[in-house]
Amino acid sequence: MDIALTLAFMRPNEVWTLSDNDYDTLQWISKTKKPTLAEIEAAAPLAILDREQKIEAANVQRNAILAKLGLTAEEAALLLG
Repeated sequence: MDIALTLAFMRPNEVWTLSDNDYDTLQWISKTKKPTLAEIEAAAPLAILDREQKIEAANVQRNAILAKLGLTAEEAALLLG
């Protein structure tokens, strides 16, 4: 489980620090209540799904732009070096 990914999904406007993906090092700087490890674990699958959906949406958008330009992904990569 990626705690940072999950926290960013759960509480996008909160301020905190974390070391080595270790809940015991989570320092909650925001004035709101620090989420429990159980809350983070429960939200982790949703955070992963959200990330995957955003990646897929970006890929669809990229491919649409490339199609308008008449380029393949490989050709675009060569152009961008």
